[in-house]
Amino acid sequence: MILDMKNEPISMKEEPRLSCIGCTRNSNNLEMRAPDMPVLSLPMRPDLCGGKVFKLNLMKQLINVVECGDEARKWVSDYLGRSAYMVFSCPDLGTRDAYLRQRKWDNEAKSGDVSIFAYLTSYLVTSTASLKHINSQLDTPVSMVNFRPNLVIDNTEPFDEDNWREILIGDQILFHTVEPCRRCVITTIEPETAKKRADVQPLKLLRSFRCRAPYGASPLFGVYFSNDFPGYVKVGDPVYVLKA
Repeated sequence: MILDMKNEPISMKEEPRLSCIGCTRNSNNLEMRAPDMPVLSLPMRPDLCGGKVFKLNLMKQLINVVECGDEARKWVSDYLGRSAYMVFSCPDLGTRDAYLRQRKWDNEAKSGDVSIFAYLTSYLVTSTASLKHINSQLDTPVSMVNFRPNLVIDNTEPFDEDNWREILIGDQILFHTVEPCRRCVITTIEPETAKKRADVQPLKLLRSFRCRAPYGASPLFGVYFSNDFPGYVKVGDPVYVLKA
């Protein structure tokens, strides 16, 4: 996570250029790339004992983080043109429980639905059918990257994921739903250029038909899930809806 000098997270809302940062794993290192920047190589797991560990207030929940060091601080500051730094965390340093998050609506999370830096949970599910439905109504289509999911399901009806309560991927990887994903202006940022679309799409279109009570004026696209039984997921795995 990238923080400013007041220990506040920096998001794509204020720094759209963050969309152009790419990360790849190289053995035990994480390599970060950005336009006109050298490659930054960081250990996948920083030193938790020798590093600077401190408590971060993230969405009104405290979590332990460790600073990623001077090289990372300089790299991200140079790229953004402002003072900033990076922090790392992992389950060994603690987690945030979605069940304890204060909501303006009924909290459907279970105790133990944990994440670290993610807004709510670590798994955001969308479908190709929902994206196709949106793009059929846009003059210029958007990509799934605009919505930043990590689990994309094929061969469904548009927005059928709204109704899923439990899904099974493969023969053992079980997930249960937690909450729909409310969308904001970040969806209007073109991932490749970091430019905000002048037509405010796809957010404008979503606002016309995807706002639902009790989630306010933010339209819904995708669903946050939590994992019950872990395992390895790969492209092409079958997905079964166990409860809807």
